[in-house]
Amino acid sequence: MHDRPFFLSVFDVPHYVEYTRMERVTQHIPRDDAKWLGARLSQLSDEQLRDCFRAAGYTPDEIALYTDTVRERIADLVAL
Repeated sequence: MHDRPFFLSVFDVPHYVEYTRMERVTQHIPRDDAKWLGARLSQLSDEQLRDCFRAAGYTPDEIALYTDTVRERIADLVAL
């Protein structure tokens, strides 16, 4: 989750600071905790994941893309 806000957003200092601090959220998480979370999330079906994005109002193409992406990230957690 190494990401920085768009460089022009530096002019909106509160937003830039908040976004930059969000990067720290994923630091120092114990591997066992991340793997545990991956195991729990892997129990979700693809239909349940799709329902989350459908409820948020995403298009069918976005739902498919985001569901696949989340499934890949869950697999990464399980593989730790």
